[in-house]
Amino acid sequence: MDRSFLSLIIEMRKRNPNVKMLFEIPTFPYDNELSRICDFPILLKDRWYRGKLKKYIDRFVVLSNDEMVFGVPCIKIDNGIDCAEIHARKADMEKGEIRLLGVAGVASWHGYDRVIRGLGEYYKLEPNKKVEFHIVGDGTVVKELKKLCCELKVEQYVFFHGWMHGKELDDMFDQCDIGVGSLGMYRIGLENGNTLKLREYVARGIPFFYGYTDKLIESCVHDYTMRVPNNDSPVDIPTIISFYEKMQAKGFDKIAIEMRKLAEEHLSWAKQMKPVVDYILSDEK
Repeated sequence: MDRSFLSLIIEMRKRNPNVKMLFEIPTFPYDNELSRICDFPILLKDRWYRGKLKKYIDRFVVLSNDEMVFGVPCIKIDNGIDCAEIHARKADMEKGEIRLLGVAGVASWHGYDRVIRGLGEYYKLEPNKKVEFHIVGDGTVVKELKKLCCELKVEQYVFFHGWMHGKELDDMFDQCDIGVGSLGMYRIGLENGNTLKLREYVARGIPFFYGYTDKLIESCVHDYTMRVPNNDSPVDIPTIISFYEKMQAKGFDKIAIEMRKLAEEHLSWAKQMKPVVDYILSDEK
């Protein structure tokens, strides 16, 4: 939020006083996402100008449980997906190892270091079952994660693939077994979330674990997911193996079909945006 943006919505309101003006805030609260010293001036500016929005905005559209934000009533939605744009997974069951997959613009709140530290503890025990962690994407903390792998001597089990798209990414999902959601939401002060990544995992048909509360996911896909603590503890790899074995017993091919169906029924944008459309079409102001 800055003066240019505020001027824009003031002009919009001036040109059409009766317009319904909705504003989406994808993450709330979001102040902790601006935690670097260089972000501080941006945060101060945002805090000053967002207090003025209640004069002009009719509704905030939020992906949280907040009823009011900055003095403005909220319309609550969840993140949605377009299943037609997402490849349905075909599980590759010929390999011997368990492959965990994290796909992200890697940042601290993804908490991938928790998986790496979990692998460090797991391989100290010289286990028989091989577990790998494949990271697709890049970001500000990848350099730190690579350093951590070397320190814990697990670099042969953690693979950094960089960005992947299209068939290359589809093939990676086919070759992996368990998705890794965000594991560090506590680092930005969040207990609840509804990330797009989990919804993509559902549409892909890959079981996954994550570290926060996602009410929609937990209401419709709980049979194929597992929550880990939303704290700084290393991920317990034996628990992940047990989750994998439970999914394996169900049948990964069957799971992929069932998860895809659940995504189409519950996670489409058409379903998630209905409250917004209803408000726009209503007489409510």
